Amino acid sequence: MFIQNNSLTGAGNLRIAIPNGNGSYATQATLNDIVIRNEITGGSIIVGAKDSVILGVGGSDYDQRLKVTTTGVDIAGALTATTKSFDIEHPTKEGMRLHHGVLEGPEHAVYIRGKSNSYIIELPEYWEGLVHEDTITVQLTPIGGQNDMWIDNIEDNKVYIGCEREMKQYFYFIQAERKDIERFEVEYES
Repeated sequence: MFIQNNSLTGAGNLRIAIPNGNGSYATQATLNDIVIRNEITGGSIIVGAKDSVILGVGGSDYDQRLKVTTTGVDIAGALTATTKSFDIEHPTKEGMRLHHGVLEGPEHAVYIRGKSNSYIIELPEYWEGLVHEDTITVQLTPIGGQNDMWIDNIEDNKVYIGCEREMKQYFYFIQAERKDIERFEVEYES
């Protein structure tokens, strides 16, 4: 690696030594920021900060896209991956791990679920701004025996349930497509 005309070229590892004030260079140093920019295009910017690593795009007022901190990773924008999953310590078996895949489908959707014995299920307040109302689907499962139940109506951020007999407890699972982000094309040319 060498620097020529204010540019770094070459292959291999890059080691940055920080002057320690007494004429020598520290092999270990605390950096506030390291910034690498593509000045020609004004594009890519990578920032390494003391408590986090931030990758972004733009000029001096860069748009933070990926931030790695001591508590995790924050992503502003879309995450596209071949697979998505979590891998955690097993909650009940010592020395084991638990690995689950993310449920995937042809839409960006959200869901709520629960248990009730009411003829009305109130959807979360934020659903009015989050989901397309015409995409809401509801699944009901009676608890303790058969009971013919159906959806009478969905309006005013509520699900109204009809029932042939006296209403008893049931499980519900409600999902809907998000409207705060663009719909994506499911099949496309590679």
